[in-house]
Amino acid sequence: MLSSISFLSQKYDELNKADLQVQNETLTTSKDFLSKQVKKLAIDSQQHEESYDDLEQYGRHECIEIRGIPQTIGEDTNKIIVSLILPLKTLVTQEIQVRRIL
Repeated sequence: MLSSISFLSQKYDELNKADLQVQNETLTTSKDFLSKQVKKLAIDSQQHEESYDDLEQYGRHECIEIRGIPQTIGEDTNKIIVSLILPLKTLVTQEIQVRRIL
């Protein structure tokens, strides 16, 4: 009887070990797949950030920022801009639009 218990215990251990090896291989494969997916998503995310930055930059490619002009109450900022740009009028070939003045 002792030999039969020992035999069954040994067979159980062998089956359990085989099952654990299969589970380990499955988990390793899943981990590798997920690691590749994470790397791919990180690259995609970086590319999307760069594309977004490019779009933001392109949206401002025709903008000019003017600094150093003191702000006064009741001023007409359009007149100030025109007085600054008027001397450059011969160099400007496109219509200038005042979109937003901060």
